[in-house]
Amino acid sequence: KQANIPSQPNLHDCGVIMLKAMEIWDGDEKYNGKSMPEYTTEELLGIRKKYVCDWILDNENTSRMEALHLYGIV
Repeated sequence: KQANIPSQPNLHDCGVIMLKAMEIWDGDEKYNGKSMPEYTTEELLGIRKKYVCDWILDNENTSRMEALHLYGIV
């Protein structure tokens, strides 16, 4: 089955949209006939920030403490 994904609202968030599509895709077209909602550029910025935080803070990230030090968090 093929996902019916809406067009991206800008020229730089294709990767974020694909990651989000893989995360929420269930085969249903429940978002006005699409497989996922249409996101604004502002919403995609928030999603991008959340992905980065999740990746940095992941317990399996071997560079986690180095990244937290780099950004002055610890």
